[in-house]
Amino acid sequence: MPWTQVDAGAWPTIAVCTLAFVALAQSLLRPRLQVLSLVLVLLCGTFAIIVTVRQKQAVEGAVAAQAAEVSGLRTRLRAIGSLASDRPLADGAVYEAVKARLAALDREVGDLKNDIARWKERSKTRFIDGEAAAEMAAYLRTFGSHRVVVSCVPNDMEAYNYANQLANILRAAGWEALGPQLTSIFGNPPGVGVNLYVHGATSPDAARILVAAFAKFNIPYQSRVEPSRAIPDTQTVELFVATKPAVASEPASSAAPLKPSPAAAGSGRSG
Repeated sequence: MPWTQVDAGAWPTIAVCTLAFVALAQSLLRPRLQVLSLVLVLLCGTFAIIVTVRQKQAVEGAVAAQAAEVSGLRTRLRAIGSLASDRPLADGAVYEAVKARLAALDREVGDLKNDIARWKERSKTRFIDGEAAAEMAAYLRTFGSHRVVVSCVPNDMEAYNYANQLANILRAAGWEALGPQLTSIFGNPPGVGVNLYVHGATSPDAARILVAAFAKFNIPYQSRVEPSRAIPDTQTVELFVATKPAVASEPASSAAPLKPSPAAAGSGRSG
């Protein structure tokens, strides 16, 4: 094996072995060769010291490099550990945010269901929205006071409540509103709209004002032919609320002209 391929760590051993061999040879050599052997001993000793120092420096350099690499690795591991410890907190915050949003959505869905249930319940009854009722009263107030009779079919609480609301709106407008009275004189014509009756060939001002108000505030109504003698006063308008049908078969409003009463046998007002 060539000497260039000898491991650097073996050179001190080789030098020491050479030094021992030369020292042994020196004891066996003649005196004239002892000087030469002494020189060889010094050279081998010096070489062994130099190689040992170089090897120590190389080992120390390698150890320092490995220490630096280990320190860098430790720093990276510490950073990874820090990220790993922070991640549960971040994930927990995201989880809580999502949980809160889902809870808010659940509340919104619940409120929407309640609104739908309320509207379904209100759709079973006729009513005028509070804001529309106030605006209608203000509108009617500008025309002064008129006399109106409000009535409804007997034994129908829904019809009574609707008739009562109409009467309250008229009173709030300063009109003379009587009722709601219970009557069967008009029968029970089908439809969700308010039935408007007048007496005589000429419609009173109150009827025309009410028709305009019903159209303006989108309140279903129907002009009807009143039975004979049902309304003796030609200036009085009667608003009659019949039973609400299960399915509305009438248009929302009707602008049919008010007609005079035909000659027919009348019937008395009850209740």
